[in-house]
Amino acid sequence: MSGPTDTSDALYNRLLGRVRMRHLQLLVAISELGSIQAAADSVGLTQPAATHAIREIEGLLGVELFERHSRGVRPNEYGLLVIGFARSSLMGLRRSTDTVVALRENGAAVVRIGAIEAAARFLCSILPGFSRRHPGVQLLVTEDYGSNLLPQLVSGQLDLVLSRYADDCPGNVQCTALLDDKAVVVANPFHVLTRQPVVSVEDLSEYAWIVAPAGIQTRSLFSLLCEQPCAPRAAPVCTTSMPLVAELLKDHRHVALLPQSLADKLIEWSLVKGMGMKLRS
Repeated sequence: MSGPTDTSDALYNRLLGRVRMRHLQLLVAISELGSIQAAADSVGLTQPAATHAIREIEGLLGVELFERHSRGVRPNEYGLLVIGFARSSLMGLRRSTDTVVALRENGAAVVRIGAIEAAARFLCSILPGFSRRHPGVQLLVTEDYGSNLLPQLVSGQLDLVLSRYADDCPGNVQCTALLDDKAVVVANPFHVLTRQPVVSVEDLSEYAWIVAPAGIQTRSLFSLLCEQPCAPRAAPVCTTSMPLVAELLKDHRHVALLPQSLADKLIEWSLVKGMGMKLRS
């Protein structure tokens, strides 16, 4: 394998000259399927060819990417990093082909939009009117975390991103505030505490809080609440999936901390009920 003294430029140039798109597909498939044989079949390679490709990539990088276990293989910390970039590259290529097809077949201009889930309602309110006023523009909308969307905006894969404000936003990106949002605590509509006009962190101390994964703004707010004397307790499951949140809240031992923009949908569908608790996001 390559030595650890390689510069990033040398490593990049070697990868650029040797790694093919099929290799990237293979890495992503292995991470999803957990088996070299299954991944090889899914991308149209034989297992020996797939094994050779993995060894070649590991040789170029100078590190192993996978560890073997009784049921197959799984990516190690290097593998997770490389696979993340591979998946991002393939997604970028997919968006490029979508754009080319739209231009070729429809003769339309294309605007590529990235949006966090909380921006869905805002988009639904403005996109129909925009499309009526600009029938020659096709809109390609991708949903993802803001931390994943911003690099795609900077690299030119996206034209516009609807996300929460980022303190580390690059200087060449123009940020405009569109909507205010706040964090709210919600529970199952039949939860005993939803009958109280006001609740406190202390009232909720015996319940498990469903919160977003690290890096999401409401998770940062939850961390601040944890600094209080009567700290809340996080549930074992961290998620931004609203259907999953609604299902988990059927267990009355749980509450959830959500952005108001997402909670409103669940409240409208009578799946959750907000609590009288003041929080700032």
